[in-house]
Amino acid sequence: MMKKIALLIYMFLVTIAPLIAQENLQQLFNQGVKAYELQQYSDAMNKFEAIVANGYSSGELYYNMGNTAFKQKNYPLAILYYEKARLLMPSDEDLETNLVLANAHTVDKIEPLPQLFFERWWASLLVLLSPTQWAVASLILLAVLLALFLLFRFGNTLLLRKTSFYLFVVSGLFFILSLVLSHNAHSKLTAHDHAIVFVPSVTAKSSPTTDSVDIFVVHEGTKVEMSDQVGEWVRISLPNGSVGWLKANVLRII
Repeated sequence: MMKKIALLIYMFLVTIAPLIAQENLQQLFNQGVKAYELQQYSDAMNKFEAIVANGYSSGELYYNMGNTAFKQKNYPLAILYYEKARLLMPSDEDLETNLVLANAHTVDKIEPLPQLFFERWWASLLVLLSPTQWAVASLILLAVLLALFLLFRFGNTLLLRKTSFYLFVVSGLFFILSLVLSHNAHSKLTAHDHAIVFVPSVTAKSSPTTDSVDIFVVHEGTKVEMSDQVGEWVRISLPNGSVGWLKANVLRII
């Protein structure tokens, strides 16, 4: 009897504890928003950082952290959080606007290399939905495929079966496309292969040694792509194609 009671108590705690924790984090977020509205930016950031420290993240949270850092005139930190939010909310117009404003306060104005038309098309399609939304779209299309297959298999008229077959083929193509986009969006979210420079200025080297040739200088707030690491050195590239090596401690990963 005591074992059954203990088991019931355990099951109750396992079920209710996450709900209580989520409610506490929501209260903490609301307190952070309220502090931001009262222009108590340090307090607001502390509240938001406490939520992240509890293992929770969302596009809205990072967006508010970016706004708070911007108000504190910490533009590299604002860019970092805006970029984190961008991975989760890729098509948010307000976020894009604020990211442009934050980047306007950086020293480096780097022109990206031109993209081929299909690269631009694919990139715009990828950010049309968030990774979660692409996954949901795939599930919906899978359900549509199943329904169309059942119509084709058990339809009582030739017209219905032919129509359902053609729709099945078209929906199948969209399903495959959504799967690829969902996978790519998720990979982009979890790759952590981009970072923001967090020192006033630093010189990129030609190889991962301090006595190698200086190549170019980057300043705080600049976004770089990371492709390799050797000890404390990271191989980075800029949107204009420039490639060099920086020490990892001058970067914060997005």
